[in-house]
Amino acid sequence: ETVFYHCVLSNLIQVCDDEATRPGYRQFGCGVLIQEERPWGRKGEIVAVYALSLDALVRATPANQFIREQRPPLYDIVKQRLPPSPFDYTLEVLKDAITKYEGPYGHVAQLDKVRYDRCECIDEYGKCKGHRQCIIPSVVIVRTIYSAAEAQRRATEDGLIHTAWTKVWDTIDTQLETRLGKFMQAQEMYRRQADQGKYIKSLKAIIQEKSRSVKTALEFCQAAENRMHSFEVGGAYAFHRFRSVDEATLFVREAQDNVELARKELKKSEKDLAHVKGFVKVSKKLQLQKIALDLRQKYCALEYEMISDDQRRKAYENGWRRPWDGPDGEHFRNWMHRNQSALNAHNHESTLPRWVTKLSVRPVSENEDEDDDAKFQFNWVGTENMNIFANQRYQKFEEDYLKTVVERTQGTDAAREARSARSLLSSPDSSIRK
Repeated sequence: ETVFYHCVLSNLIQVCDDEATRPGYRQFGCGVLIQEERPWGRKGEIVAVYALSLDALVRATPANQFIREQRPPLYDIVKQRLPPSPFDYTLEVLKDAITKYEGPYGHVAQLDKVRYDRCECIDEYGKCKGHRQCIIPSVVIVRTIYSAAEAQRRATEDGLIHTAWTKVWDTIDTQLETRLGKFMQAQEMYRRQADQGKYIKSLKAIIQEKSRSVKTALEFCQAAENRMHSFEVGGAYAFHRFRSVDEATLFVREAQDNVELARKELKKSEKDLAHVKGFVKVSKKLQLQKIALDLRQKYCALEYEMISDDQRRKAYENGWRRPWDGPDGEHFRNWMHRNQSALNAHNHESTLPRWVTKLSVRPVSENEDEDDDAKFQFNWVGTENMNIFANQRYQKFEEDYLKTVVERTQGTDAAREARSARSLLSSPDSSIRK
C-alpha cells in the first residue's frame, strides 16, 4: 500500500513539475497551480510545495478566457503515466494517498484552502468572476518526497559534519591555549587593527567624495526646480527648455531621485565608518573572541565543503538523489553540471571550489620555525571577508555549541562573551577588514 501511494504521489508531483516549468502557455496556470512553502521537512524545516486547485485536479474545465481548449483533469494526465496495476486508480485511491501516506519526516500532502493571487473562477455565463484573490480548496504536496534511504544518508552526512565541526572547535581551542597560539591570535589582532586604521582613512576619503556628490546633486536638483518654475510661470523657452508639463515633471523627479540615491550612499558609508570605529573601541578581550570565532568558522566551512564534495561524488557514482543539498537538490544538480567534465573523465580531478583548495593549504613564511609550524596548524588567511564562509547550518551549530558545550565547560559568562563577540563585532557585510 505504501509503495502504491508513493507511486501515485510521485507521478502527481512530476506532472506538477512539468506544468509549473513549462515555457509559454500553461494549461494549468497560476490561478490553479502555484508554488508555496510549508514547515513539513525534517524538524519543521521549510520546504517547497505545490498547491493545486481541487477542481483542476479532478474535474475537466471547458475552454474559457484562460484556457484555449477544454482542459482535462490533471489526475487524468497522472493516470496516463502510472504503471499497470491490478487496482484501479480511482479518486478514492488518490484521496487515500494524499491523506494517509507519510514519508520519513511525516505527511507529504494534505487538503487545504489556499490563496491564489489570480482568479480563474468562471460564472454560469463563462465569464471571469474577477475575484481579487481566490481562496479555494486545494491539494498541497511537497515537491520532493524523501525515501527512507535518502533520509538515512542525510542523517549520516549530518553526523559526519557535526563530528568534524566539533573536532575543529576542540582542536582550535586547544591550540589557542598554547603559548604560540596566544601569540598568533595577538598578532592577528594587531594586523586587523592596522588594517582598520587604513580602512577608516579610506572611508573618510570616500565620505568626503560622496558628500561632494550630494552637494552636486542638490545644486542640480535646485536648478531643475528653477527651470520648472520658469516653465510654469510662462518664461521664455531659452530659460527652461521644456516642451511639456510631463517632460518638466520627469526631469525634476529624476533630479530628486539622484539626490536621494546620493544621500543613501553617503549614509551607508557613514554607517560603515561608525561600525569600524566601534570595533576599534571594544575591549581587547572581545576582539580576541571575535578572532577566535572567525578562525573556527573558516575551518568549519572548509570541512563542510570537503565532506559535501565527498558525499556528492558518492551520490553521483551511485545515481542517488540529494534532495537536502539546496532547494530540492538544486545545489547538487548545479555541482554536477559545473563539474561534468571532471566527473566523466574519472581521473580524480578535484571538484572542490577553488577557494577551498586555496585556503586548505597553510602558507608558511620563510622566517617561520618548522617546529612552531607543526604546533600551530591554523591561520586567518581569507578571514578579511567572512562572506565566503557563511553557512546557515554552521550558525545554528555555533549557537548550540556555545549554549551547551561552552556553558558546561567554561561557564555561562564565557558563552555570553563569545555570543557578544559574534553579534557586536559582525559588520553588515560580515567583514571588518577590506
